[in-house]
Amino acid sequence: MTPNLFIVGAPKCGTSSLFDWLCQHPNIQGTRVKEPFFLIDPAHPLARRPSFAADGTDAWGSLFAREDATAPIRMEGTTHYLFDPVARDAITAMSQARVIIVLREPATRVYSSFQYTANNLARLKPGLDFARYLDLVREGRPLMPDWCTHPGSAYVLQNDLHYSRYHEHVAPWLSAVGPDRVRLLVMEDMIRDPQGAVAGIVAWLGLDPARLPRIENAARNRTERVRFPRVQNTVRSLNKRLRPPQAFRTVLKRGYGALQFQDAAETSPEDRAALEHLRTQYEEDNARLAAVTGLDLTAWSITKPVPVQTP
Repeated sequence: MTPNLFIVGAPKCGTSSLFDWLCQHPNIQGTRVKEPFFLIDPAHPLARRPSFAADGTDAWGSLFAREDATAPIRMEGTTHYLFDPVARDAITAMSQARVIIVLREPATRVYSSFQYTANNLARLKPGLDFARYLDLVREGRPLMPDWCTHPGSAYVLQNDLHYSRYHEHVAPWLSAVGPDRVRLLVMEDMIRDPQGAVAGIVAWLGLDPARLPRIENAARNRTERVRFPRVQNTVRSLNKRLRPPQAFRTVLKRGYGALQFQDAAETSPEDRAALEHLRTQYEEDNARLAAVTGLDLTAWSITKPVPVQTP
């Protein structure tokens, strides 16, 4: 049992919400874990098991429920595939596979990734603000061990500025897979009209959009602002080891969120200035992306304050 639909990127662009929305269609089934990293290069810091390299194609079936074998669309959603030639080559060879790429205003995506690592993952040490983080990356200085506590997160943050140069990553996918098999979305447009965006994908897949329920625009895997990072780190570790019934997990998660997550805070003047400067550095790449893809990137030209609490 192999997937025939992949959400390959980009990270922090609303792909978790899109994955959930698509799974609401009765003819679309997703992997149990949205991002299994099954095709990722074994040398990648985020690589895990099972994997294609270590376990072969048959191991893919373990990522789905047994009854998913007959589903017309079987979906996988590892966002770091967008930057991985190994994953791109593997999916290109799957002649029936289709690919979805979701893109977000590039500087805001970097900011969201930084805040997600600092808050949801609780893997950044106190004292590292966004402006300082950008300086460290531009200077080529490592984030571990002084600022980051996890090698995978450090790797992602070190590369995030490059990841947001979308043209360099999207163009090879279009060339390798072919534009007919790739669906490109702008996150800002998708969030504004999730029903229309998901219905468009469903029709593109040859399925009936009328069988899609009403989409509730509630973001999943959103970046939160946490009160107690150390508690967050401990809870995440326990969550990997303890798997209570789903109903109990839902109640615990709701109660924990009420105690731990704070309202979005205003971006500091220093971070806002750093963010606005970063936006200007992506203008040329955005123009190249629009020229190659035909995407309307109007939503990215509007400058506004960026809150901590972002999808």
